[in-house]
Amino acid sequence: MSSQRIWRGRTPPEFLGEPGHWTPEHFLVAAVASCFVSTFSGIAEKSRLGFASFNLDAEGVLGNENGIWLFTEIRLRPVVSILKEEDRDRVMRLLEKAEKSCLIARSLQCKVVLFPAVKIEEELPVPARA
Repeated sequence: MSSQRIWRGRTPPEFLGEPGHWTPEHFLVAAVASCFVSTFSGIAEKSRLGFASFNLDAEGVLGNENGIWLFTEIRLRPVVSILKEEDRDRVMRLLEKAEKSCLIARSLQCKVVLFPAVKIEEELPVPARA
């Protein structure tokens, strides 16, 4: 591996750092999100579940408990778009399985909370050729 600097540590603005830079706190939330996405994708593939799209928003909630700052919760908001209504319950089960199987999430002291949503994508008709 090269000795080039990949990232320079930054302090969050809440602790007198410069705004607009990624911090270790960002990377922790991103690690949970990335792990959840790859876990869900692997579970969906093994289960032969097809889906039209997958999006995820992740948010870390900080709290001060007895004068100590820490993450109290990480919220994951996955949105899975599917083509068939009958896949909805299956998608929800697989999302819950991914939440329980995510290595990074299981390794944290704070709660990781899932707020899943499933959308039905309408297949657009293929226009007839003239």
